[in-house]
Amino acid sequence: MPHKDKMKLLLNRKKTIGFELSKLIQTAETTSIAVAYLTKNGLQRIIDSLKSNQTVRILCGTHGYISDVEYLNELSSSYPNIKTKVFNQDRVFHTKIYITKQNDSYNVVMGSANLTSNGLDYNEEACLIIPGELNSEFIKSIIEYYDELWDYHSITTKEFLELNPNYSQNNKETKPPDTKTNLVFKRITNTKNVSSKPDIFIKKIGVQLKKRGIFTIPFSLNGKMDKIIPNTTEFVGTVGSSKIVGKIYSSENTTSRYYQFYPTKDSKIAIQKYIKGKSQIKIELDLSDKQLRIN
Repeated sequence: MPHKDKMKLLLNRKKTIGFELSKLIQTAETTSIAVAYLTKNGLQRIIDSLKSNQTVRILCGTHGYISDVEYLNELSSSYPNIKTKVFNQDRVFHTKIYITKQNDSYNVVMGSANLTSNGLDYNEEACLIIPGELNSEFIKSIIEYYDELWDYHSITTKEFLELNPNYSQNNKETKPPDTKTNLVFKRITNTKNVSSKPDIFIKKIGVQLKKRGIFTIPFSLNGKMDKIIPNTTEFVGTVGSSKIVGKIYSSENTTSRYYQFYPTKDSKIAIQKYIKGKSQIKIELDLSDKQLRIN
């Protein structure tokens, strides 16, 4: 457990949350941030401190079109040490966690403040700085939670903007993109009765598929598939002649909905081996039998 006497309450008073957070980040080796909302002015409040870190991970939500995903993506393109992602599950993302690491020491800032100028400096907000070492159960649980969000419940800002070309900060009138002209996938065949035939897709092999065996499959917005595939449905299948297993998440963000397949560790290795040297693969998704075939 963290030492209670070393915890510190942060308020937007003489020394604001933004001021205290910038100091922590400036002396850190790595920083990991997960917030519901972030804006350009909020990011600019701490950007000079972030530049000094070896590795920075920033993850945000997109509910309400408040987060400036375009600017966040620009940061990841401009600074190699900054990696950026967007939460993409079918629930509102409302987490606010800032984690800094220096040697084996951690500081976790948790509370109400989003990564916006108002949240960091002007709103009535309250956060706690909670210090701890890696052997602390609290620190371990926070790191595990963040890694789970980063590895399994998010996509890169670049992928998000490709899937959602109409996304714009504060644009609540943005219409969902036409999935028939999706930038990532080419739909080959489809059936109105999803329980009788598999859907077949051609998938270009990208970074997510090469490194982690994860791929995304868009689906129609008529709601039929939603009833068949609840979140975290277990699937079995084949890649070439090898058996693969994993879970398919039915996911959505503010402008589109899609499936994501997350293989087990052994299945990921089988997928990586099979796709080596290929530029694209064919995916058959049989909703009635919960079968997935890659060839």
